[in-house]
Amino acid sequence: MRVLVGCLLLGLLLMARAEVSTLEISVNQKKVNLPYWAPDMKSKGGVVILFGDPPVYGIQFAKSLGEELAKRGWSVVVVTADTGKEKGSWMEQLPEALAALRQKNNNRMMVVHYGDQLRVTLDYFSKPQSKKVNGLILISAYDKPEQKDSLELLKKVSFPMIDIVGQFDYAFVLKQAKERRNQVGEEKNYHHIKMPGARHQYWYAIPMVVAYLNGWMLKQEAEEPVKPPIKLR
Repeated sequence: MRVLVGCLLLGLLLMARAEVSTLEISVNQKKVNLPYWAPDMKSKGGVVILFGDPPVYGIQFAKSLGEELAKRGWSVVVVTADTGKEKGSWMEQLPEALAALRQKNNNRMMVVHYGDQLRVTLDYFSKPQSKKVNGLILISAYDKPEQKDSLELLKKVSFPMIDIVGQFDYAFVLKQAKERRNQVGEEKNYHHIKMPGARHQYWYAIPMVVAYLNGWMLKQEAEEPVKPPIKLR
């Protein structure tokens, strides 16, 4: 009986809606507020969702993904490509968003890239001076028009990656994902998966995506918190 009650309470907790708030960062000495979902429990880590598609193509997916991940214990912030000049570019926002999440004692940091402008993300993380994360997740990622040097940039990313597409995704998304798989599919830090029944917007596949991401992200090694210096008397 107690087990049944416990399962029901857990189900109600997961069904509860994670409230969206804002995370304030500073870009070029200007304050920028990003959509932010705080976990209701001790945080498993921080997640920055980079939304590369135009808003009409499914910004709701990024919001739903953030909400569901927060309900499973992740601190989530969304950065969109369509930011406006006054807010700086999304690649200027990314390092500040990562730093803000780290300040919330998140020792496991993940970046999710959804949709267009994949090359921008790969170019950033291929550089030695970029902020390192514990994992990079590509969801229906592509470039339009296709950028041929994206494959070379992909090989320069040194941390674990997972490449996700929907079974019924756009043809050009599936084509570019196949090219990435052929290029780096044998690398030990690269994995790919095709979500059964899913389309580009993942309307009915979000629970499946979230369950898979939650498990994969937890397997990635977290950073050890820096211990305070020992004070000598």
